[in-house]
Amino acid sequence: MTPARRSRTADLGERKGDLLLSRRQAEEEPWLGEIDGIDTHYCICPAWQAADPCRQQHGFVNEAGTPDGDPRPRARHMKTWTSVIAGLAGIITLGFFLWDRYVPHPPTVKEWAVQANTICDKQIKGLQEASNKVNESLKAFDVAMSKVNTPESPTGDEIVELINRAAQDLDSFSGTERQTKADLDGIERPEDHAQQVDRLIEAMNEMSQKDTELSQYFRKIGESTIPDRKRFEIEEERNKLVEEVDGTLKELGAKQCLI
Repeated sequence: MTPARRSRTADLGERKGDLLLSRRQAEEEPWLGEIDGIDTHYCICPAWQAADPCRQQHGFVNEAGTPDGDPRPRARHMKTWTSVIAGLAGIITLGFFLWDRYVPHPPTVKEWAVQANTICDKQIKGLQEASNKVNESLKAFDVAMSKVNTPESPTGDEIVELINRAAQDLDSFSGTERQTKADLDGIERPEDHAQQVDRLIEAMNEMSQKDTELSQYFRKIGESTIPDRKRFEIEEERNKLVEEVDGTLKELGAKQCLI
């Protein structure tokens, strides 16, 4: 053998050792692409052929006697990862199922309206009766006052009685309104209409306060005390609140709450 040939053989042997070392490291990681590249580069033959004489000739055989490029380890890795991914997918699906079923979600506006209408169905009769009493009391008082200084003028006691009746009916109506407001306030807000419901509750509270203010007005005139505010001013502010409350109830679908 010539010196040049011996040098070439030694160089090939050294390259073979380096490749074998690199291939073992690639298999441990495992770097499947690296393994394919080494096999193809060294043997220049198709990868993953178990009976490949080129691979056996250069020592690419594992302890089990099968070529290191055997696809079976690769298949095992693929099965393992497939099982892991399938398991994770199952856990995630179960998590979404439990979250959707057991974690409470804000109601939709339609669901809120159903609950609101149920509450108002139970209370609407009391609200209507209280409202009718107030209207009758105020009307009776206004008719009596229009007859003052006329042949049909009511007596002082009759006027006081009408004043006390109006004050009591306004107090009763205000209490019924506050109860309805409190019950509606207890319903969980719909996520996309929370601010609108908040304002509705606030306006209903202000409306009941105006009825209380009217009641105080009548009590003061019954005591011959000058009221802090004029009646028509309070009633005008209340009427605006009534329009706002009714409009919001219609928008939200709680029409059973309209008086």
